[in-house]
Amino acid sequence: MANNKVYSRVGNFNNVHESCTRMNSQQVYTDKRMCAYWVNAKGEKRYGYCANRNNRVDCVTGCERYDVCNLSQEDGSCKWGPAACMEKMGCGGRAGDADCLNISRFFSA
Repeated sequence: MANNKVYSRVGNFNNVHESCTRMNSQQVYTDKRMCAYWVNAKGEKRYGYCANRNNRVDCVTGCERYDVCNLSQEDGSCKWGPAACMEKMGCGGRAGDADCLNISRFFSA
């Protein structure tokens, strides 16, 4: 879990949120990867996705909490359910996409 900190320069990017970096490296995530960071000392957290906007990489707030089947949307909303789960896990219906097997267990009553 990252801190709510912005670095002035990481790799080729300016103003990069800590949650969109790989720890102890110059690697920056700009591919809508899930990000999360601590907001305060009480343990409050924020979740979202990494976005590169005009050479600034932010953790854009989306879902209120992390869940394997939450997917933060560009408008700030949160998509949840089987479709979001499939999209997040990268299931393309191709051989080798075994990361999507048994996702129905997340939606059982």
